[in-house]
Amino acid sequence: MKSRHVLIMGVTTLLCVTPIAQAGVSQPWDVEVNFEEGYASGDLQSARWDFHDNVFIGCNAQTHILSDDFRFDYGYCQAEDSNGDFVFCSTHDSDLVGRMSALNDTSWISFYFHGNEKDGYTCTSVKSSTTSFYLR
Repeated sequence: MKSRHVLIMGVTTLLCVTPIAQAGVSQPWDVEVNFEEGYASGDLQSARWDFHDNVFIGCNAQTHILSDDFRFDYGYCQAEDSNGDFVFCSTHDSDLVGRMSALNDTSWISFYFHGNEKDGYTCTSVKSSTTSFYLR
């Protein structure tokens, strides 16, 4: 009977403590620019509070409806990591521009690009996650 009581107390304690231990979990994702693989990633909160003043990441989305027949989409993403690696890519693809517009201050962003420094980079993919554990 005593071992049953200890088991019940142990399970109860585990169930009560586990959610508390998970509350406030933080998973910062430092900004990284990787030209070899053609991507940049990081979360906005980590970029904002980074020790290095030059670190940032983000995207901008614009849609201009000029007439019933003409819509102009434009978006860009840019990032600079703590090593000073900087990338800027842009696109007119309406699906990518839509993804860019869905970001907010709790977002983790990963964007892929191709091209070169001389001719510029085109954004080819935008991924994001909006999750509380990116907050610090």
